[in-house]
Amino acid sequence: MKKLLTLVAVLIFISGCKKDETTTVSHPYGSGNGKFMIYFPQDCNHGTLSVYIDGAYSGSIGYSFPNGAPDCDNSYTFSKVLPAGTHHFKGTFSGYSGSYNSDFTVVADQCSSNPLNC
Repeated sequence: MKKLLTLVAVLIFISGCKKDETTTVSHPYGSGNGKFMIYFPQDCNHGTLSVYIDGAYSGSIGYSFPNGAPDCDNSYTFSKVLPAGTHHFKGTFSGYSGSYNSDFTVVADQCSSNPLNC
């Protein structure tokens, strides 16, 4: 009888416990945002690249990574947090007449790593 009462008490206690069903969603760049990152895998010898995102000057890049793709948070790359969706990238060199001009897609909560070839 004592075992039965103990079992009943344990079952009542367990049935009274509530599970926390909430999950935490991580938004490393803010809700609805992602990160766009560009880098040079080799030295183009064209000088610094001025970067324009959606028509606005956003920064520059002049460092190359011949030993492999850098981390998305590397300070020698160009990176920018943007709302998820399609954006436009334009890059012009300080010492060369060539340029880059293309659309790209930002995915929420992700960093897209984009190498620029000479």
